[in-house]
Amino acid sequence: MVVTITMIIFFLAHAISSPSSLSSDEGEALRRTGWWNSTSPHCTWPDIGCNKAERVTDIFIFESDKELGELSKLRFSSFPNLIQLYLYNCGLNGSIPHQIGTLTHLTYLSLDFNNLTSQLPLSLANLTQLEYLILSYNRLHGSIPPQLGKMKSLTYLNMSYNHLTRIIPSSLGNLTNLTYLNLGNNHINGVIPPEIGKMRSLISLELSYNHLIGVIPFYLGNLTYMTSLTLQGNQISGFIPIEIGNLEKLSTLDMSNNLLSGNIPFQLRNLKEVKYFNLSNNNLSWTVPHSILNNYNSRSIDLSHNQFEDQSRAPPKPLDYKKGSCGEINGLSHCKKGHQIMLIFIVSISATLFLPIAILGFLFLKQRIRKNQSIETTKVKNGDLFSIWDYDGVIAYQDIIRATEDLDIRYCIGTGGYGSVYRAQLPSGKVVALKELHGLERENPTYLKSFEIEVQMLSTI
Repeated sequence: MVVTITMIIFFLAHAISSPSSLSSDEGEALRRTGWWNSTSPHCTWPDIGCNKAERVTDIFIFESDKELGELSKLRFSSFPNLIQLYLYNCGLNGSIPHQIGTLTHLTYLSLDFNNLTSQLPLSLANLTQLEYLILSYNRLHGSIPPQLGKMKSLTYLNMSYNHLTRIIPSSLGNLTNLTYLNLGNNHINGVIPPEIGKMRSLISLELSYNHLIGVIPFYLGNLTYMTSLTLQGNQISGFIPIEIGNLEKLSTLDMSNNLLSGNIPFQLRNLKEVKYFNLSNNNLSWTVPHSILNNYNSRSIDLSHNQFEDQSRAPPKPLDYKKGSCGEINGLSHCKKGHQIMLIFIVSISATLFLPIAILGFLFLKQRIRKNQSIETTKVKNGDLFSIWDYDGVIAYQDIIRATEDLDIRYCIGTGGYGSVYRAQLPSGKVVALKELHGLERENPTYLKSFEIEVQMLSTI
């Protein structure tokens, strides 16, 4: 009986003292790191936050005066109630221990601006309540674990400025609560996974300065809350998807320094909130839509170093329409003096030789035009364009060129993955829609979606 009572008293005393004992263990674990020298209760330290039971819930160190060294000094298993771990610019080095996966109540983890050099531990996926994961500005290497796609509470993920390699896991598309994703300035290769289009809450997507290839997925057009899209400094090719025009909240669009080709889709005129628009250093060609220039005249726009043909519609900033072009036209580089002298010499000789010939040719042509003018005004040159028996393709082409003033941008009613669509009224009075194809990209299955959209548009004309 006496033994029984003694045991009950012992267990009650142990239960009562347990919280204090556990708190004392946490304090001891903090002191063992060597990061703190204080002898006062750890819950009174400015870098430590505790709950009512005096259990550690927050560790917050911002720009420590001394280098903290190995992150493994912090014994994670001693802090089961930790909610926030913030160690910013503290001189941490070494690896991220796999024991970090024991912090299952963690909602905020920031280890940025340190010298961590390990691969990302798979145990990070155990942190299912984590909302913020910030590991930027370290020297982390290896691939991004696909298991991170299980962290469905994440709203903010920043792993920029590291040495991460391989592909972007498609499983990241499962992070449907994510609002900010930054994987920029790494060594990531492969394509942009179309699964990113499932991140409907995404506000900012930054994948700049990697080794990404392939095309821009048109599924990015689903991310209608997006305000910033930066893909510069990669090797992305193909056309700019017309679906990017759906991102009407964009304030920053940067696709510079890639291998993009084709024309600028006129659908980008819908991006009326854009403050920074950069498509420089690509292989974009053809013309710059008036609507783009009108929208962005008062904003920061850079379309330089592309292959644009129309030199008369230069945007506000310098625009290299043709490689190697020079002159006094706005948007072209100035000619060197040697080039100017040679140009004057050639033009002078040309004028001397060809001026008499040009005058004779003009008089002959004028007489010929006057002779045929009355016939052309009354005769429909191409017969019935819609009749296979009375169709002359050469003449029809001439009528189309004349009706659209040599495919002027004013007659453009749509742009898609394969080319641009024009409206033309022929001499017969009939109105037709025609499409100018851009190249072999039209045979790429990736642009099937763009083709379907063009067909739908044509059916409404």
